[in-house]
Amino acid sequence: MENLLYAFYSLMIPVVLVIAGAVVWKRPSQYGGLGYRTTMAEKNPLTWHAAQVTCGKNMVKFYLPTLGATAIAELLVIVLHADESLAVAILLGLLVVQVLMLIPVIAVTERMLHRCFDKDGNPKQ
Repeated sequence: MENLLYAFYSLMIPVVLVIAGAVVWKRPSQYGGLGYRTTMAEKNPLTWHAAQVTCGKNMVKFYLPTLGATAIAELLVIVLHADESLAVAILLGLLVVQVLMLIPVIAVTERMLHRCFDKDGNPKQ
């Protein structure tokens, strides 16, 4: 029973981030609203929109495979009837990987912003 709870907990982060990414990608918030907020993203409405769409797309792109890998790992824990200490260790490892997956999402979004806009937020020619 505990392993089912661990599976549920470990799936929460990627499920929430895939849904949030899809929403932000398809329906970006208005300038200054909730969303991807960095100095570059908040330069003007154009950089804001580009950052929201790019970040949302990248969240879906990076977290769908993470969701699949997490589901497979947790399914193995349940099927193999792993003891509680092993299940907790796997859960913590999955959580670390899930949090670390935010780094490439941010890096790719920021790289796009700096490639497409100058330091003042004007589109590069």
